[in-house]
Amino acid sequence: MRHQYLVFRTYYVTILMSFSYSLSDYLQNISSINPAHFENAVKDLQTLHKRNTYLIDIKLANLTYDGKNVNFIDVDNRVRIDPKKPNITKFNITLCYTTTKLLRVLIPDFFGDGSGSFSLGPKTDAEKKSYFKVSDEYAFLLAMIIATSKKDDLKRAFYGRNVGVKKNREFHGVMNNDNQSYFRNWIQAHVKPKFHSNIASILRDPYEYAQKSSNPPYLSDMLLFKGSNA
Repeated sequence: MRHQYLVFRTYYVTILMSFSYSLSDYLQNISSINPAHFENAVKDLQTLHKRNTYLIDIKLANLTYDGKNVNFIDVDNRVRIDPKKPNITKFNITLCYTTTKLLRVLIPDFFGDGSGSFSLGPKTDAEKKSYFKVSDEYAFLLAMIIATSKKDDLKRAFYGRNVGVKKNREFHGVMNNDNQSYFRNWIQAHVKPKFHSNIASILRDPYEYAQKSSNPPYLSDMLLFKGSNA
């Protein structure tokens, strides 16, 4: 049933896109949007992850907004892991929505002279699956935090000069000791209490979270929307 719903939403979103705004463009005029409007998108993300499909390049520019719901666009840039059908995949990823250590796993030759492609098969399936999942969830969280935050301090924490991947330094995650108070306020407002530490860990170091977490919950189960059970 959930698969049929996702297929329907894909067609619906295609039709709706002509009546929607790019979320990044929308935020040029409106400071923030209702966090509840991310609920359908994060549920769709869970459905894709259960089917071993990962969107890879989630960012504000790849989201649309119709005033009620946030939707994914540019979903052709996805990775589908199928151990029975090994393939070579090349994808794009936006550097300010990822980390140095995640890139080393997802695109091993990124810091060399390679093309950014890699082979997927039974071995890489087992090795990379959790990193693809957490990479999507980290990027989704960043987009949601930027879009729903009314305080400039939190937005500056994301857009600050020292945030983002560069080839000449290590970058572990957007949250650090200097800005953690801003992120923790957002977490307390929009994450179920029992998952506060999970979300903080993802924002601080998604690679480490993916490496150490055994069967971690889906992001859609951790976020707190109006009417959901805490």
